[in-house]
Amino acid sequence: MMKRLFSLIWLFSIPLSFLSPSALADTPEAKILVNQAGYDLDGPKRVLLQSNFDPREIHFYEITQGSAAFSQREWGETQYLDAWNLWYREANLPDLPAGEYRLLARWQGQTVESPPVWIGTRRLSGRTGPLAAYFFYAQRCGAEVKGWHGPCHLDDARMRDGSHRDLSGGWHDAGDYNKYNGYTPLSVYALARFAMSPASRTADWPRDQPGPVEEAMWGARWLQKCQDPAAKKIIGRVYSGVRFWGRPEDETDQIPGNGDDRPVDVYDWNENEMTVAAWSALYRSTGDPAWRVLALGLWDVVEAYDLGFDLAMRAKRLLAAVELFRATGDQRFLIDSQNQATVILARQESDGAWPLWIMALVDYGIIASALAEFALAFPWSELASSVRNSLRRYLDFWESRMVQPFGIPQWSGQDIFYPPLQDEWYVGQNSMYLSQAWAGLLISRVLGREESRARPWASGCLDWVLGVNPFGICLMNEAGSVHLPKNHHRYDRIPNGKNGIVPGAVLNGIIRLDSAHDLPYLDLLGNGWRTNEPWLPHNAYFLLALSEWDQKKSRSPF
Repeated sequence: MMKRLFSLIWLFSIPLSFLSPSALADTPEAKILVNQAGYDLDGPKRVLLQSNFDPREIHFYEITQGSAAFSQREWGETQYLDAWNLWYREANLPDLPAGEYRLLARWQGQTVESPPVWIGTRRLSGRTGPLAAYFFYAQRCGAEVKGWHGPCHLDDARMRDGSHRDLSGGWHDAGDYNKYNGYTPLSVYALARFAMSPASRTADWPRDQPGPVEEAMWGARWLQKCQDPAAKKIIGRVYSGVRFWGRPEDETDQIPGNGDDRPVDVYDWNENEMTVAAWSALYRSTGDPAWRVLALGLWDVVEAYDLGFDLAMRAKRLLAAVELFRATGDQRFLIDSQNQATVILARQESDGAWPLWIMALVDYGIIASALAEFALAFPWSELASSVRNSLRRYLDFWESRMVQPFGIPQWSGQDIFYPPLQDEWYVGQNSMYLSQAWAGLLISRVLGREESRARPWASGCLDWVLGVNPFGICLMNEAGSVHLPKNHHRYDRIPNGKNGIVPGAVLNGIIRLDSAHDLPYLDLLGNGWRTNEPWLPHNAYFLLALSEWDQKKSRSPF
């Protein structure tokens, strides 16, 4: 039964240039999985041979450049992933000059060819950094976005008492046109942090694209508008539902103060802690003291109202306190950082995990990332040793949950992918993996040579998103060579909307076939929202991971 189920998934997952579409259970098929964005000259270059039969007879792979054979190498040992009934052979590419290559594997008169394999100096961050940042520009609300739409939603928003308040601006949160402060603050923070990183400073930015600082300020100014004049909290969201499909400028009449102004729907989903972290990081990246003033004012709200109802909130408050210390040097933020770190350390479980919470499907890596930022900011703290021990235990946990030969950790001890209940909200786990990539790269900086596991595992999470997954599909638009043909995005219904495919958008990603079968599934023919929709946190965590990617080659600006 499992073979039959997987063969159905395989049938709809194989790009026709790689494998026959007639992949039946008894038909041997194989493919070569690579990071389609590319590999750094001096970094790991892991590739996989995947097959639905035991591939021990496939001993070698060939490296070609153009029409010329470049080298022949041997695959590693054969591994069997029992849950999916698939076999793998892994290889690390040898040192090669910068350029474009392909890998070939031959057996029984057949040839399997990889997508193009790009190798270059800082190839990964140089290729994906500007793309990941472009996605935020393409999601802008309240202004023209060249090539996509005109000024839209200039009449946002209608407050709960019926009055109008200028809440134009910000970013459309996902494939719809709503604006949420669930992940806008994280996105501003990610763009500001990325702007200070080696990866950003060495990237080749297109002339017509805003840089990461400019894009961060676009989101930060909307957060400033969203601060409630009385309570000083950040307003939760501007929400008109998900039924409208069309050009965003056609959803409302753009005239403030009448009946079609989009409403402020809730106040209780807000991110005061991450907004403090975002404004503080933006102060450090711009030098503009206005952002520091805003961050300090909102910190008073955090101290007065933050109940720390889950560990993710604690982690975000820890990031906020660390960023304010970096921005001000005020010792009260060291004290608060220590208080939050103490609570988080006490809640770590015996196997190195932390208790799950409602959005762990998206944010799981943020707890370890916040602790690592604490260790980097306060290496002299009396807690620093405990934090380092905690991060080692987290790596032990990651190792115990590793989906071999991929670098991603599985959801639980029993499930590779999130096991949904009927009619429950859930999406692909790309943010979960990318937040853990960020954590792994930070941990690598904290523990250094003492701990060699963190960076390769983080690299494995990035590889998964960029093509080293069972479908061989790059889940960041335009970063690779094999992509989904259609995305779940309202731009799909506008003139020249390009099937909703926004360059640089990281999609929700792979989910399980259904609640009963823990097998990988992507909507390869349509635009299912659970797998094919972009969302702000995916790109935010991708940029945070990239902000650490090249740190080993440069002194940290943080």
